[in-house]
Amino acid sequence: MDTQPTPFGARAMSRAPLTPTPADDFSTLPHSLPYNEAFENDLMHAILEPTLQSLPPLSACEQLPDAPMPNLPVPLDSVHRIHPSRFPALRLTHQHGYHTGGLGPSPTVAAVYAENFIAVKGIVQPDELRRRVDEAIEERAREAVERMQKRKEALKENENTRKQIAALVASRKAEERVEERIRAEREEKRAKG
Repeated sequence: MDTQPTPFGARAMSRAPLTPTPADDFSTLPHSLPYNEAFENDLMHAILEPTLQSLPPLSACEQLPDAPMPNLPVPLDSVHRIHPSRFPALRLTHQHGYHTGGLGPSPTVAAVYAENFIAVKGIVQPDELRRRVDEAIEERAREAVERMQKRKEALKENENTRKQIAALVASRKAEERVEERIRAEREEKRAKG
């Protein structure tokens, strides 16, 4: 494989096409997918409670199964999720892929992001790049944990609200039954009187 010189040493050139492909389709980006409450809840549990998730160990040479790829988001327990991620209980369908499943950013998008990251952070040394990337990953991981903690709190609040509504509905039905009984008794008294 050819190598490409960079300010931080040579890197293997990608054999990916330079023109957009179906993999570059914006419909696979996580923010373009329709909301899926069950997936988001599973993701929350995988991030906040990784010890509750039972994932079999990965083999070093494991390949994607001969099963069709499900629609996005790919369930967290899918056999297609074989690549590790920052979170132990969350595997990806592709190396450097999206948490929802899919290939991840195209090489072009990744290169543009890397150039912008280096320029914005003013990085000039390879070891500084590694440190800054690690810091950025940790910051994003903290943000994900914070968002999932807020989601967990919101789910608890929603459940409490549902219980309160159910109690109010039950109370109202009981009131309606009492009102109906009183109405029936009045009708009966009028009919007799």
